Amino acid sequence: MSARAKEIQNNRKVVSQIFEVIILLGKLGLPFRGHNEKSDNKGIFLEILHYLASHGNEILKKHLMDAPRNATGTYLSHRIQNEMILIMGEAIKAEVVKQILDAKIYVVMMDETRDLSHKDQVIVAIRYVQKGTNKVQERLLALVDTDVKTGEGLEEPLLEVLRENSLDVNNIVGQCYDGGSNLAGTYEGVQAKVRAKNSNAVFTHCYAHSLNRAVVNAMNHKSLPEPRNFFSILELLVTFIKCGIRILYFLEAQKNLLNASKKTDSATSLLSVQSSCTSLSRQDDRPLAPGVGICDTRRDIRASTLHRYTKPIVLRAAVLTLDHVIETSDDLKARATAVGLRRSIHEPKFLLLLCAFRPVLAAVNLVSKFLQTVEIDISSAMKKVECLKSEIRLLRSDSAWEKACEEAESLASHLGVNISGEKEQTQETRRPRKKPRRIDEHPETQAVMSSFDSLRTQHYFQALDKLISELDKRFPNELSDFMYLQPDNYFLEEAEKGLERLSERYADHPVPEEAIHQWRIFRHTSHLQGKPLVEICTLVPDYYTDLEMLYRIFLTLPVTTTSSLERGFSKLPIVKNKLRATMTQDRLEALMFAAVEGDIAADLKTEDLVAKFAAKADRRMMLA
Repeated sequence: MSARAKEIQNNRKVVSQIFEVIILLGKLGLPFRGHNEKSDNKGIFLEILHYLASHGNEILKKHLMDAPRNATGTYLSHRIQNEMILIMGEAIKAEVVKQILDAKIYVVMMDETRDLSHKDQVIVAIRYVQKGTNKVQERLLALVDTDVKTGEGLEEPLLEVLRENSLDVNNIVGQCYDGGSNLAGTYEGVQAKVRAKNSNAVFTHCYAHSLNRAVVNAMNHKSLPEPRNFFSILELLVTFIKCGIRILYFLEAQKNLLNASKKTDSATSLLSVQSSCTSLSRQDDRPLAPGVGICDTRRDIRASTLHRYTKPIVLRAAVLTLDHVIETSDDLKARATAVGLRRSIHEPKFLLLLCAFRPVLAAVNLVSKFLQTVEIDISSAMKKVECLKSEIRLLRSDSAWEKACEEAESLASHLGVNISGEKEQTQETRRPRKKPRRIDEHPETQAVMSSFDSLRTQHYFQALDKLISELDKRFPNELSDFMYLQPDNYFLEEAEKGLERLSERYADHPVPEEAIHQWRIFRHTSHLQGKPLVEICTLVPDYYTDLEMLYRIFLTLPVTTTSSLERGFSKLPIVKNKLRATMTQDRLEALMFAAVEGDIAADLKTEDLVAKFAAKADRRMMLA
């Protein structure tokens, strides 16, 4: 080997190791540069390279010793960093685009958010079935900043991203967005404009968002004041206790209650526990935090908060915290809020609704988590929604209400509240509401309900009816024909007609008659029952190309945007934080690719990156 070839080989090894550090920092979402690179803290990028050089990496050690003293000579300058970061991002995007082109058909997903520098960032993600493995993938395709958030303003960057990456609009088989009118609008939304170009691009409103909105609309309906007031009180309680030193008192109250329950068999009185809440020593028992404020966009908070406050120790600790604020606070507003919250917590209807809605929201939360998985298909999602409806109908029963009443009585006994009298109290004990009497009504035969019965029929049951109605409205059966591609439905009477409708809808992809003939033969394959859809798609013979395409469309159709877009939203404030708010859009997109698609970044070959780096410009070091 000549001296020149040896020098090129050594130089490529140096640049390759620099690329490995860049990939590592990109995957972890860590900053590269320090505030002052001439200080003791030079930033993570330079510190890692110098650490490797001083701990046995002879290649880097020799390079840092022999290279010129300036950053350009060592290839560690910010300009070279940016160039290498962009090359890494382009390589990740190229791999994503290659997989999409191999899959042929795909689904577009898009949403927008505002970053730390108050710029609107649009995340474009693609869902497809990876060729060879038939594994469903959801990948980041682009991060675009925009000033226009209308349907037309969001459609243009989406189509531009598809054109830049040679992705044909006619190969889109579905779209999935949240419920914003600029994305999901029937006439001016992005989905309508894309469907005007490709009628097969079926729009699916994100199932997780739809489920969340169904719960919000049902529980906050103006015709149901009691459920709406209940959730408002619970949210105020959580946010009030979390404020300032109150949370420390709340946690310490739980510790003391837990210790007291271990020492004695009988319940400790509120007074004795309250007097022992003056110290804040650390104990082995870790009490529960007060929770997170209930909001419209967080799906799991409601269920976890209700479950938390149905524990007697947590609820008693909340009461003790409110008592402490009432007795010691100089803030008039805080005292008034604590008095109102304490009175509300001790009301029987609050305790009853707390116990009644807990299993309802727990069921909703389980389905919501299932809907956020990547591998889920349309048919499985619809089955889960139907199961949720069935569970809600079971909870809308007298037996479920009686069980909630028993739990509420047990919870009330820990607070020293007697709700048995309220349970038998009729509405006649209060001032009767005047209403016009009809001809067939008679005072002696008129039904008189107790306060609990009124709460059950006029609020709890109606809230569940409203929730079921919202689920029916938000989860239509437009794509129900795909159910006939599952083994359980192969031999249903309507199966063949359903396949005909599917073949006609996607006539541009498979040949209609051939797909049906292939399905008729394939459904007789044994041992298909109970297998996941991905495995069934793999078992389709290679020469059944039309039927395989139908299965691939079935797998590709989206259910939710939360698995891909929300993953990007969670990475964005990590990559672009308050110390890195001035980076360019190209650098931000490249680092987002590395952070979101870490598995692809880990498989990048540094030799290929070095070759692209060498071919991009004339280098001071010999690399080619």
